[in-house]
Amino acid sequence: MVKLKMLLLFSLLFLVPFTVKANIVYVPADSSTIQAGINGAVNGDTVLVAPGTYYEHINFIGKAILVKSQAGPESTTITKAQDGLSIVIFTSGEDTSSILDGFTVTGAHNVFQGGGIKCQNSSPRIKNNIIRENKTRSLGHGAGIFCHSGHPVLEENVILSNQALFCGGGIFLGNCDALIRNNLIALNQAANGAGIHLLHCKGTKIENNLILKNSTSSHGGGVLVAGQEGYNNKVINNTIVKNGAAYGGGICIYYTGSSTVLNNIVVDSDSGAGIYLEESTTPLIGYNDVWNNNPSNYEGVNPSQGCISADPLFCDSEAENFYLNLISPCVGAGQGGVDMGAFGMGCHLLPGILHVSITGDDSTGNGTQDNPFRTIQKGIDEAIEGDTILAVSGTYYENITFKGKHICVASGFIFDLDPYSIKSTIIDAGGSGMVVSCTTGEDSNSIIQGFTIQNGRAGSGAGPGVWCKNSSPTIKHNILRSNTILDDGGVIHCNSSSPEIIGNIIYDNFSYWVEAPTWGAGIYCINNSSPKITNNTIAYNYSDPDHALMTGIYCFGESNPDIKNNIIAKNDESGIVCEWNALPSVFFNDVWGNGENFIDVIGIGDTTWGTNFNGIPCDSFYNIIRDPIVSDTINYALLCSSACIDAGDPWYDFPDSAGRRIDIGAFEYLYAMGDMQDNGKIDLSDVIYLANYLLKSGTAPCPLGSGDVNCDGKFELADAIYLANYHLKGGPKPGCP
Repeated sequence: MVKLKMLLLFSLLFLVPFTVKANIVYVPADSSTIQAGINGAVNGDTVLVAPGTYYEHINFIGKAILVKSQAGPESTTITKAQDGLSIVIFTSGEDTSSILDGFTVTGAHNVFQGGGIKCQNSSPRIKNNIIRENKTRSLGHGAGIFCHSGHPVLEENVILSNQALFCGGGIFLGNCDALIRNNLIALNQAANGAGIHLLHCKGTKIENNLILKNSTSSHGGGVLVAGQEGYNNKVINNTIVKNGAAYGGGICIYYTGSSTVLNNIVVDSDSGAGIYLEESTTPLIGYNDVWNNNPSNYEGVNPSQGCISADPLFCDSEAENFYLNLISPCVGAGQGGVDMGAFGMGCHLLPGILHVSITGDDSTGNGTQDNPFRTIQKGIDEAIEGDTILAVSGTYYENITFKGKHICVASGFIFDLDPYSIKSTIIDAGGSGMVVSCTTGEDSNSIIQGFTIQNGRAGSGAGPGVWCKNSSPTIKHNILRSNTILDDGGVIHCNSSSPEIIGNIIYDNFSYWVEAPTWGAGIYCINNSSPKITNNTIAYNYSDPDHALMTGIYCFGESNPDIKNNIIAKNDESGIVCEWNALPSVFFNDVWGNGENFIDVIGIGDTTWGTNFNGIPCDSFYNIIRDPIVSDTINYALLCSSACIDAGDPWYDFPDSAGRRIDIGAFEYLYAMGDMQDNGKIDLSDVIYLANYLLKSGTAPCPLGSGDVNCDGKFELADAIYLANYHLKGGPKPGCP
């Protein structure tokens, strides 16, 4: 009985599958040649080949293995050891688990079938190789690749400059059901079928290939589909350009059964027509762009449904960039709404976003999010009208110039509206020159937004932060700091320019003189410059105390800026200085703590005082002189007790966050109507708080405007009743419409 049990157990062991761990055979470390590595490998193994040139012919001998280079085809070459032999051979029934990946296969001569690669009764996968400069002998087939009687997969290869003296310069397939996908097939020559030649094939699919500049003296410059026994082959979504033949420069369908030619771009054939049909069952030819072929677009067949004949508008055909621009007639014009050709949209002819990152590369980047430029200036150089140059957070050490372009150069602030994006996205001139220059006629469509602009250094007549000469860009929501003015000039310098300067913080900049005592300013306007200076904070800018004067805004020489809703505080000399017929419009500003003067010019700065909408003393132009009460001298965020809240121009077309009047300064104070205690909640305690303020002289709401819940401009019991009705009876929500 024991013997019987042991016999049964031993028998069962043969029924249990065993897992064999795949090995890696390193060439030349483990095996001196690739063929030796193949010989020693078993199914499932990888033969991994180091960079170098290997003078040998390799044969997979039926093994299901991966033969792969370590460093790619540019660094790893297999070339002929002797004439007349194919360099890579699959002739022992291999299937798609036999893979050749990552080699240059070159140099075969005088071969009858398959100069670079030969497949006979086999179906390997051949991917990511460069197969170039191989040649067959007289009546030879398939100088690059020859496959007969199999189901091979040929993908992501470059098949280049091969020459067959008979058929199939790049690829020859006979009696195959194959997949030819995502290859570049170019500059191949043959007597027939220079790029791809199918003979008696059934069900082969040729898709998403670039077939370029192949030539033959007979049939099929780009693609030849031939043979009585062939049918159901598909030529789909290829870009076929500048090929030539006597018959069918782009595609030739010759003496064969039904085929499908769909969604291709066939253009610029040198000879033989774009698509040529001879002695064949009528194929399905639809949704192709066949254009500018010599001598005609079609011979022997007429275009059918969905076909067009129009310039495909490649990105740059001279540079062999065959992606489509956004206005190409091929975009979405294929069957089912797909793009025609092998490539989708990829170039840049309509406004869009160009991405910039400190980890990008100006040499290899293309401005996409995955492959950004390294510098903002490179983005500007590549931009077209209407583009946005979007810089991710980081410090960009450069000087940029707009070059007259109507573009937006911005940080992520334009999307997230987070002040941190401004602080963390920095353009730093490194103490040399202007950070931003607009000197080529830029207008309000040229926008710089959302940056910290720092460490510029400029002499008289130029601005170290943003220099505008004969230009009027838009400068908004930036921080300009740590810039140095030499002699006359401003951090933002306007010379015969009228930019829109909105929502910036200009602080901690320095002015000193070199040749004579001079004026420096946060914003400097000369020679008929009339910028709109709105909702900026210009503060704590200073100068050499003995030789230079630093003011918030300086106006000279018939410059008449519109100065509105700004905080101008704690600058060394004055708030606003006007000389030589300058006459600014100064309304709704808080000008406080600047040296000796509010506005240093006779006739400007009305001494008639009243009160503004919030009951705060102001001049007749609603300017106030009050401590703006900000969080600190870096962020300049208003605190709830600031007199600048709701003190801006009530007719300004941009309401504040609470739907009331806009605040003075660069950043709005964010509060909710009815939140009397500034604690982020609106509840019955706010009703009690407001009633206590109105009836018992309790503490005022903070900010004061949060108490006017019915938006009638008054604080009274009606507001407390309104708020109580909201909480207790579901009445209207506090806030202005």
